[in-house]
Amino acid sequence: MSEKLEITGGEAIARMFAAHDVGLMFGMGGFQLLPFYDAARRLKLNHNLINDERCAVFAADAYTKVSGRPGVCDATLGPGATNLVTGLAEAFNAGTALVALVGDAHRMHAWKNMTQEARQLEVLRPVVKDVLRVEMVDRIPELVRRAFAVATSGRPGPVVLDVPEDIAHAVHAFDADDFYSSPNYRRSPALRCRPSAEDVAQAASMLAGAARPLMLCGGGVHISDAAETVQAFACKFGIPVAHTMSGKGAIACNDPL
Repeated sequence: MSEKLEITGGEAIARMFAAHDVGLMFGMGGFQLLPFYDAARRLKLNHNLINDERCAVFAADAYTKVSGRPGVCDATLGPGATNLVTGLAEAFNAGTALVALVGDAHRMHAWKNMTQEARQLEVLRPVVKDVLRVEMVDRIPELVRRAFAVATSGRPGPVVLDVPEDIAHAVHAFDADDFYSSPNYRRSPALRCRPSAEDVAQAASMLAGAARPLMLCGGGVHISDAAETVQAFACKFGIPVAHTMSGKGAIACNDPL
């Protein structure tokens, strides 16, 4: 029989982040998520306090690009959540895997003109892959797993995990066995695919027959962790390389090609 853990919803979130082996996290605390911050400290997660939520989401985006691991940022309700919009929109456009933990109003007191309360999910939904709102504390492990799976699968992108105050502060007897993750979803992209052999052969034939080939590299080079391969390929065959904004670094900027 599995061990029972009488813990808050906030601690359950922290334990699920630990199960996903998250690295650097960035955010600005609010009362709604206090049990999460307390648990993050006790579990020795690497949470970094910032002075503005906009900094948090851009730092998480950069961390993902450098490490290949899904970044995590957090914010409180209302203006804290809406401050994430620009960074989430950039991550959505660039295919950057992020999980944004957002506090929300206590459901017993929602829509009573609470301080900072806003229609934040309506604002956030257009700039992320998905919005997952936790309505039952016992579903936290499942929904955190889903957040990382969605963020890292297919074309990677940001996912919002919205947690009302009463969910974060509620105490529940979780099964210890609930706190697990799939290794696939601890990196981005989670599941790699490859082109058909026929397509590869056609591309090779076109390159071999080209008088003046040129490589145009986009952000997929970094999502696929292929920058070294790109540089080696370009150097071997003497092919000049151009890049999009998100493809910067596909080849060294001081390389003759």
